[in-house]
Amino acid sequence: MNQCPPCHGQCDQGRPCPAEHHPAYETYEKWFPGHGIKPSRFMFSRSSHGKAYRAGWDAALEHAKQIVKGGEEWKLWDTDQA
Repeated sequence: MNQCPPCHGQCDQGRPCPAEHHPAYETYEKWFPGHGIKPSRFMFSRSSHGKAYRAGWDAALEHAKQIVKGGEEWKLWDTDQA
């Protein structure tokens, strides 16, 4: 498997940065608190809060896959009826 080296923002792997094209970017952009700074894919891929956001996204997705695999899809519903 082709692993990335520690991210320093200057790698030249001959491919797009996988961290910059993570599926969580769109929600990160909406969540980003701002503080006068516009979020960017570069910041998302290299900042500590971007890395933490991606890790949380991946963990939640993995958890959702386990729920569905276990046949308990009702746990994914966004209601209080369960």
